[in-house]
Order: sequence, then C-alpha cells, then structure tokens
Amino acid sequence: LGALRPARSGDFFTTSERSGAFVLRLTVLLTFIAAALIGLGYLLHLNPDQVTVRFSSTSEWQGPLPLVLLFAFLAGAAVTFVVSLIRASRIAVTGWRAERSARRQRRQQVRKEQGLAFAWLGELDQARTTLAKALRDGPDDLSAFLMFARTYLEEGDFRHARSVLEEGLDRRGPDPKLLLFLAEAQRGSGDTAAAIETLERARRADPASPRVLTTLRDAYTSIGRWRDAGRVQEALLLVVHDPSVRAESERALVGMRYQS
Repeated sequence: LGALRPARSGDFFTTSERSGAFVLRLTVLLTFIAAALIGLGYLLHLNPDQVTVRFSSTSEWQGPLPLVLLFAFLAGAAVTFVVSLIRASRIAVTGWRAERSARRQRRQQVRKEQGLAFAWLGELDQARTTLAKALRDGPDDLSAFLMFARTYLEEGDFRHARSVLEEGLDRRGPDPKLLLFLAEAQRGSGDTAAAIETLERARRADPASPRVLTTLRDAYTSIGRWRDAGRVQEALLLVVHDPSVRAESERALVGMRYQS
C-alpha cells in the first residue's frame, strides 16, 4: 500500500532539488579541472625551458617550470594534509579516551548503587561482588572502599575489613574516613592500642573533625586514660558551637578531670 501511494509534491520537489544540486556541483568541479588543465598547458607553452631543482649536492631533477611549481604545490598540500590528519587523529584519540573514561565512571556509579542496594537488603556477599567490580573501575574510589569495608564490619569480620581499609589507605593516603573505619575494625578485634594510634593519625589528618575527636575521646575513656580523654575533650569544645551540645561537653570535661 505504501508503494502504491502517490508521491507528494513535496517529495518530488525535494528529489528534483537534490538531483539539480548534484549536477551543479559536478559541473563546477569539471569546469575547475578543465580550467586548471588549460592554465597548466598555457604555462607549459610560455615556459618551455628546463629548470634544475637540486635536492642535495649529488641529486637534482630537471623539468619545466610549471611542473616544478605544480610539484611544489602538491608537496605543500601533502604536508598540510598529513599535519591535519595527525591533528585530527590526536583529537579523535583524546575524545575516545574521554568517552571511555566517562563510560567507566557511569558503570562504576551504577555498580556502587547496586552494591548499596544489595547491602541494604542484607545480601552482603552479592554486595561485595558488585563493589569489587566498582573498585576495578575506580581503584581509588573512597565511597566504594567504605561500603566494601562496611559489609565486613556488619558481619563482624574485622580481619577482612582491616585488609580492605589498609588497601584503601595504601591507594588514597591517610584519609580520615578510612582511618575511622579502620579504628572501628581494630577495636572490634580487641586491638585498642592500634585503634588509638589510628585515631591519632585521623586527628592529624583532620584536627577539626568532631567525629574523629569524639571517637578518640571514647577510645581513651574505654581504657581509663582520663587525662588524655580530657585533652581531647578540650579540643572538641573548640569546634562545638551548639549551646546545648557545648554545655553537655563541658559537663563531660568536668567529669573527666574528676576521674583523672
């Protein structure tokens, strides 16, 4: 039925216009070629003498002047074409790399979201499998490391959690969030001294973090190091601005000084 449908006038005129444009372009091209050939022949007629072109001290070439000029023009056009091709290739390669990086980032983001969804549903093995793929796409992604370690912490598998977090620290350096999670894994495995040392590293990395100071204070308190806990509490008072929280922190500091 579509084949039997009569052509619309717009379709006919569009086809006719395209055919006319093609014929016009072909005519212009043939006219240009003919004019170039006529011009070259005319130059050959006016300059019949041979000229010598020396490429080195031992090699030379003789030919009519118009041919020498044509050869020089074609050589320059070839060099320009090669340079343009190299530049276009570099732009294409840069664009391809950028697109590949963007695809990897999108894929990594999707996998992180899937891993978070699996962890939320309690499917921790599946969450770890998905997050491991996300880490292959982005080996230094902080949130992927934290979510990966959290799946082990929720199961009480502190040894594997420490292994993941230590790998993250090797790749990203002393990040306070990774150090906080590592201290949690160390305290969970009963290594309080190592946890305190890790929290001190986190404090040096971010001295004004209330969470780091609070966790370090609690670690000191848990083993009865009241004097150290009091010093950390004093530092915490400098970054607390809420009146109610500050009043409670001051009362806690009084208690720590009394215990000390």
